[in-house]
Amino acid sequence: MDISFFNADNTKILANEPNAYEWWYADFMDSASGLTGVIIFYNGNLFSPAYIQAQIAENDNVPENFPAISISLYKDNKPYYYSFLEFKKQDASYTELANKMQYTVGENSLVFDTTTRSLVIKANQLLASSDTLMLDLSFTSAIKVEEGTMNIPSVQTNSSHTWKCIIPNATVEGQIDVNDEIFELKTAKGYHDHNAGLEPLHHFFTDWYWGRVHLPATEETLVFYSYAVENALQTNGWIIDKNGVFTPIKTGTYTNFKKNLFGFSRATKIQLSDRFLLNFDKIVDKGPFYERYICSLSDLAIPENKTSGIAEYIYPKSIYKTWAHKLVNLRMRYVYKKAHAVLKSKIMYRFTWKLL
Repeated sequence: MDISFFNADNTKILANEPNAYEWWYADFMDSASGLTGVIIFYNGNLFSPAYIQAQIAENDNVPENFPAISISLYKDNKPYYYSFLEFKKQDASYTELANKMQYTVGENSLVFDTTTRSLVIKANQLLASSDTLMLDLSFTSAIKVEEGTMNIPSVQTNSSHTWKCIIPNATVEGQIDVNDEIFELKTAKGYHDHNAGLEPLHHFFTDWYWGRVHLPATEETLVFYSYAVENALQTNGWIIDKNGVFTPIKTGTYTNFKKNLFGFSRATKIQLSDRFLLNFDKIVDKGPFYERYICSLSDLAIPENKTSGIAEYIYPKSIYKTWAHKLVNLRMRYVYKKAHAVLKSKIMYRFTWKLL
C-alpha cells in the first residue's frame, strides 16, 4: 500500500485499467444535530455485483463503466438515511479545470480545489422508496499546510494500491435536507481521503482496519490504517496536530476478536502504541464483508481527549462470494434498471439497513 498525506493532487489516478477501482471518501460528525455522515464517490464500484460479474466474464470490466455513489447518514448513532446508487458510464463525468477537479455521478457532484485544499459535495436524490435527499456541504482543512516546510510522512511500497489522506481534519459547513427535515451544519468535524487500486482488494489484503478520531482537548487528529497481507497485520497510525506536525504510530494490539453473522472475525478492541484504546462498540452499518462503527476512544495519556470517531473493518475475500452479491443487491440500486420490491418499500428497505 502506497500511503501519502496532504497531497494536493486529488485527481483521478486510474486510466481505466481492467478490474481497477477508485473512490473519493468523505465523512463528518456533527455534535449539535447528532448527525454523522459518510459519502463515497466511486469510479469503478468495487462492491458492485455487476462489476464483479463483468470481471469474471472479462467483458466491459473497466471502472468507468461502473460509476456509483453511496451516502449513509446516522442520527444519534442509528441509521437515518441510506443510498447506494450505480449508474451507466454516460451518467458520470470527470473534469479538471483551473486548479479544480470535479466528479459528477447522476445529480451528485464532488469538487476539490487544489489551491485552497477544500472540498464541496452536493447531492440530489430521489430513491425508489420515495425517500429524498438534498445535500450541500463544504469541507475546509482545519490543519495548516505549508508546502516544503512540513515533514509529511509517506509509505511507498510500489504496491498496486494507493491511499491518499487529503484532508485529515476538516471543518464542515452546509445544509442537509432528508425527507424535508433540514439540518444546518456549522461546526461539524470531517475527513476526506482518496483510494485506488489496480486489482481487486482481496488480491492484496486479507483484512483492513481504518479509522479517524478528532481529539478535543489537544486539537489533534488520530488516523490509523492497518491491513493484513498474507495474514500479517501491519499497523500504520499517525497523530497530527493543528500545525500539521506528525507523530507516527507503528505498534498496535488487536484483541477481543468476535465472529459476526456473516462469518468473519474481527478485533473489537485496538490499542495503538501505549496511548490510545479504541473500542468498536457501536456498529452503525454492516454487510457481508464490512462493518462501520462509531468507535469510542480513550487517551491513556490525556483523559480529557475521551471521544468518539468513525472506524471501519473490511474482509475483502467475501466481496467476491456469490451469496454476498444477493445481499448487496437488496440495498444497491442500479438506476438504469427497474427497482425491485425491497427498494420500493420504505419498511423493507429500512429493514435492510439494520440487517445488512
